[in-house]
Amino acid sequence: MGASAESAAAFVRSLMALADRMAARDLAVSSLRCEWATFGSWSMEVQDGKAADVYGEALRKAVFDVPGPNVVRFTWDGREQNLTIHTAPTEPLSSPGPWKLAKNARLPDCEAAVQFVERYFDGSA
Repeated sequence: MGASAESAAAFVRSLMALADRMAARDLAVSSLRCEWATFGSWSMEVQDGKAADVYGEALRKAVFDVPGPNVVRFTWDGREQNLTIHTAPTEPLSSPGPWKLAKNARLPDCEAAVQFVERYFDGSA
């Protein structure tokens, strides 16, 4: 396997491992987009697992006036080395929005961004 192939696979594995660690905390990664070829940029949307379960169950029972979970979107710009965090509620039968800027952090690399995301849910970021 070539260096680029291994680097790209390791990049994807690191984000999958983050999603696994989020799931262990009952946080659902509802969206993940990773772009190794774009300076290792990625975005991830995370929501409380229990709130997502309640919302999904309500929709299955045709109860459409229930709001969905609050969502946190993390966007890592690998070129600019910037992590942007937005939050949004999910209104009944809607996608999350409107998005509000929660935090912006300049970090040295992707691994620091991943660690920041994990600390964010502890309140220590």
